[in-house]
Amino acid sequence: MRCAIYVRSTPAGASKEQQRTMCSTFVNEMSFTISKTYFDEFPKRDSYNQMMAEIDDWDVCVFYSADRIHSSSKDFCHWSVALKKNHRNFAIVSDDVHTLVSNSRQIFDVLEATLACDNALIQERTSAGMKKVSSIGRKIGKPPYGYDSKYKLTGKPEDKGVLVVNDSQADIVRIIFACWEQRMSKNEIAKHLRDNNILTKAGKSEWASSTVRGIIDNKLLYEGKYMDEQGNEVKYDWEPII
Repeated sequence: MRCAIYVRSTPAGASKEQQRTMCSTFVNEMSFTISKTYFDEFPKRDSYNQMMAEIDDWDVCVFYSADRIHSSSKDFCHWSVALKKNHRNFAIVSDDVHTLVSNSRQIFDVLEATLACDNALIQERTSAGMKKVSSIGRKIGKPPYGYDSKYKLTGKPEDKGVLVVNDSQADIVRIIFACWEQRMSKNEIAKHLRDNNILTKAGKSEWASSTVRGIIDNKLLYEGKYMDEQGNEVKYDWEPII
């Protein structure tokens, strides 16, 4: 098996020579072949990048400790998943941990599961944060059709998430809801807008029924209201359109 030895010296910990010796000893004990040894001096990672670019030239990456590869456990998990996808292995000689035997493949599974849990937690926190912002009367993301961002107009931090009515677009929003009340279908409304050369938020005349549906489904916002954390309807601080 072809081995890439990676050595990275840092202000603290094992010296470059100690790392190289321990990695070479491991390779010899496993009766493997050293394909290439890569050296980096903290904080540079040029050799690491070269090693990953030359991943086709080796089968297993051998290094002294996990923090030689990445100081962040999350980044190390990402790296290990990338190795697994490329059918490559790794060996941490200071901890006698490697993925070179069948039962050791579980290490990859554990690292992959850890990363999945971290990602799920981040998504959960992001979603909770988005809901929290919405529940205190601020609109996250791009302004919906009919509104502009007040922050973009003023540049004041306190105006982030605050909307102002775009008069020309607001008229179109009112037309859309008027058509809907007259029992026109979303496809019919979209065709009506196209036939009258009315522009979308992106400045295009190609209205789709899904765009019309998004506006109609967002009726509460256009009424100037939102649901707080207790499920109560609360008025936004800005002007409603309908």
